[in-house]
Amino acid sequence: MIKFERVQTEEDRIAMHKLRYDVFCLEKQFLDANDYPEEMEYDEWDEHSTHFIASGEMGIIATARLIPNDIIKLPIEKYFDIEIPSDSSKIFAEFSRLIVHPTFRGMSFQVTGGLYVAMYNYSRKEGITDWYAILDKHLHNAYSQYGFLFRQIGEPRHCFGDVTAPYVVSLEEARTYFKTHNPALYKLLLRP
Repeated sequence: MIKFERVQTEEDRIAMHKLRYDVFCLEKQFLDANDYPEEMEYDEWDEHSTHFIASGEMGIIATARLIPNDIIKLPIEKYFDIEIPSDSSKIFAEFSRLIVHPTFRGMSFQVTGGLYVAMYNYSRKEGITDWYAILDKHLHNAYSQYGFLFRQIGEPRHCFGDVTAPYVVSLEEARTYFKTHNPALYKLLLRP
C-alpha cells in the first residue's frame, strides 16, 4: 500500500533528497553529482517549501514540493523572467521537483495521482488558488490528462536538461474539470 503525506521527519527529508539526487544527478544527469558530495540533491527553495512524499514498503518512491510565493522569488521567476501578479485575492505556489523512483514509473498515475491529491488538498486548506510550474512537453501532456490544465505563460527555453516552459493552473478550474470529467478523482479532492 502506498501512503501519501507531507514530509514530517528528518529521516523522510534525507530519503527524499537522496531520491532526488539519484534521479536528477545520477540517472538523468540534469545536475552535476559533484555539486552534491552528501549525495542529496537540494536547492535554495527547499527550506521554504512544503514537501510531499509517496512511500511504500521500500521507503520513499516519489516526491514533489510546493513553494509559496510569499517568502522568496520562485524558480519560474528566476529562470523565465515571469512576474507573479500581486493579486491579493489569490495565493500562489510553485509545484516542482516531482520525482518517481524508476521501479514505480510503470504505475505512475497511481503514484503521481496520489501526490496530486495530497498537494491539492493541502493547497485548498492553505488557501492556495493557483500553481505555477516549469514543465517539459511530456509532463505538460501528462498533467493535462489528469485534468490539471496548465496554461503556458511564456516562451520555452532549455532548462533542467530539456526544453521547458512556464505554466500556471487554477485549482478551481481543475476542480471544476474533475467534477465533470473525472468524478472519482473529484471525490478524492473533497476529502478533508
